[in-house]
Amino acid sequence: MRHRRLTPVSPIAEPAAELCQFDELEWVSPGDQGWGPAFCRWIEARRSWISKHGAEGLGGWLTVLRAEHQTRSDMYEQEEP
Repeated sequence: MRHRRLTPVSPIAEPAAELCQFDELEWVSPGDQGWGPAFCRWIEARRSWISKHGAEGLGGWLTVLRAEHQTRSDMYEQEEP
């Protein structure tokens, strides 16, 4: 009978707070029209962090995608008169 070697478990990296929840003011650049460009920069930064550390620090891929979708929906609702 063979025993499998246990693979070491690396600790889950904690993302920076600004990657967890979108705040337009943290991602806005001069000349931006609306919240869209800031939102795209936020998503790009999150995905870049995930490519280096894995999605577990943000709750897994499904949680990441749900949060991005919910944030986008919330921002559209804020635009509605």
